[in-house]
Amino acid sequence: MSIVVPDGYGLSYSIGDEYIRWTITSLKRRTAELKHYLAEAATETRIMMERAAAADAKKHQAKL
Repeated sequence: MSIVVPDGYGLSYSIGDEYIRWTITSLKRRTAELKHYLAEAATETRIMMERAAAADAKKHQAKL
């Protein structure tokens, strides 16, 4: 359960191998906006990590 304060958000999350799941609650009802920016940041982070992993794999492959 997410705790909500009158002027803030409640946020719980679950991380799996292939997903991040959020539950967002708010008395202000602007949760869709927060969800949008969290998803955008998570997508950008995933892309960055995938590129770094590919570059690392390529670097190690070149040494073989």
